[in-house]
Amino acid sequence: MIDVVTAVFLKNNSILLAKPRSSMKSNKYTLIGGKVKDGEDYKTAIIREVKEELKITLTKEELDLILEFEEVSASDPNLKINMHMFIAKREVLTLPNTNEEILDYRWYNINDNELELSDSIKNHLIPYLKTLLKK
Repeated sequence: MIDVVTAVFLKNNSILLAKPRSSMKSNKYTLIGGKVKDGEDYKTAIIREVKEELKITLTKEELDLILEFEEVSASDPNLKINMHMFIAKREVLTLPNTNEEILDYRWYNINDNELELSDSIKNHLIPYLKTLLKK
């Protein structure tokens, strides 16, 4: 079991998704994030991952923990992860360029059904956001 952190960036009922090269076999979109390194707390880990993937420097105050759960990794069906999902209170104005880790970035409306999404997005995040938006 490994700890994983993700950042949820929202814009007009849409979430920022990434298609990592490591998930090519499953061909699924995921959130920005990754593994927690030894000695890191969860917020420090997601700040590092966002900086690496989006070139944005977040502060701990811009992050709110919204969901925690266990599931199977999107990139390795034999690996269980302990997911820690944060809402990032920062606007992403332009999509970053793809790189050696990421094949594609895109905005995805939570009411759409057209993309292959990771289980964490499909089974946890979207139901949470739909409930939140009804309030």
